[in-house]
Amino acid sequence: MGQSNLNYLLSLNVNIFLRAKRQIPTRSIATHHKHLESIADKIPELDPNAKILLLIGTGCPEVLSSQRAVKGPQECHFAQRCQGASLSHVLPQFLLDFDDYKRWTNLQSMLKLKISKSEPKDIHILDDYTFEAISKQSWTDVLLQIYKIFVLQRVSAVKVSPLSSPENEEIIPKISADPLSSNIYSSPEIIILTWMNRNYEKTRKIVWKDCPKGDIPPARWIVNFDRDLQDGLVLAAQVANYCPYLISTHLVNMYTYPDTSEQYLHNCLVLINAFHAINLDIDVLASDISDPNPVMMLMLSVYLYERLPQYLFKKYIEFAGRLHSTVVRKIHLKNPSVKPLIYNATILGRDSADFVLPKGNTMTIAPKSQISIHIEFTSRFLHPAEAVLLLVSKALTGVEGVTMTFSLKTRISQIKPAQSNSHPLGNTIATPAPYLPGLLPFP
Repeated sequence: MGQSNLNYLLSLNVNIFLRAKRQIPTRSIATHHKHLESIADKIPELDPNAKILLLIGTGCPEVLSSQRAVKGPQECHFAQRCQGASLSHVLPQFLLDFDDYKRWTNLQSMLKLKISKSEPKDIHILDDYTFEAISKQSWTDVLLQIYKIFVLQRVSAVKVSPLSSPENEEIIPKISADPLSSNIYSSPEIIILTWMNRNYEKTRKIVWKDCPKGDIPPARWIVNFDRDLQDGLVLAAQVANYCPYLISTHLVNMYTYPDTSEQYLHNCLVLINAFHAINLDIDVLASDISDPNPVMMLMLSVYLYERLPQYLFKKYIEFAGRLHSTVVRKIHLKNPSVKPLIYNATILGRDSADFVLPKGNTMTIAPKSQISIHIEFTSRFLHPAEAVLLLVSKALTGVEGVTMTFSLKTRISQIKPAQSNSHPLGNTIATPAPYLPGLLPFP
């Protein structure tokens, strides 16, 4: 297999390190794991006489796994791409409570005094005000790095919707998701910007073609998460792309050319009302969008990127029946988990008032069981009625079910004439003809 000489440091700055040979990976161990069978023959035989100086990497969590390795010639630097946070500037003592921080500094002083036999001069105790400011910044950086590693890295590119036309694709700016294509944004952020550009260009002419508050908004190139989103139009276009039933009830009432802070706030209030209508569980205010913080807006964009595709129609439910009759349909929901699921049902759309949930809007599905949801429709007119049924899970029990969307459509299959008003003695009662303006009765 060849040999190579490696230089290593003779002094190791560790107090305890592992020396158990049973933890060394061997060929026999690799053959017992499917994902390691292909490299079993590349693992050298274990030398029983070899001495262990340091055994690194036992029981490493998956988050430390290498995603890509780039090697060079011998004694040159090599690189490994893995998930990791940039927290070298955060000191652990600033994540403590102030009282614990004072105890820690006292212990450090006593320890150094015991070692050096002199008063330590390099330990400086911060006052309460300064420590609070540094602690807030440290915790903010830690939480943002956690978000970057465990949430933002989940963002992956999705296929372009088949509804997008070639004309729109020519207008949409081409943004590469290659990490080397930008020295400002990461790959997930570039994916989010591309997604917003595509949906905005595809839907702006549909949402605001009959807008009472302005013409169709102009095309734009969305390149940031604050100024380009503060008028609410771009985020509204994302919602309209997946929830078109909100266009006529909410999104069409936005200013397409806002030029005052009041109009910006109005648009954001309309957008927040649309969020509430579809039960989006995110704590955001209209002022958070009209006066944006780019980090918070990035989090909102990622949330919409992950949640909105669940609001696309899954199935169509048809209500066919006689005019003025009541038609009932059922939906069966099954809970395969060991904890109860809680769903909130909402009916939206142009004719939502004609549909009723007789058992209420909140339903609980016991573990390993199923329930039926009854939907009633009473026809009043000949034209087909349309609405949307949303089933959004509430994560009150620690388990959150998938969001389900059903399109409700009706069809009048029979028209039965109303019975004439008859007198009890058998004589038909004649009702006066309606008076139409412009027509004179015969003399």
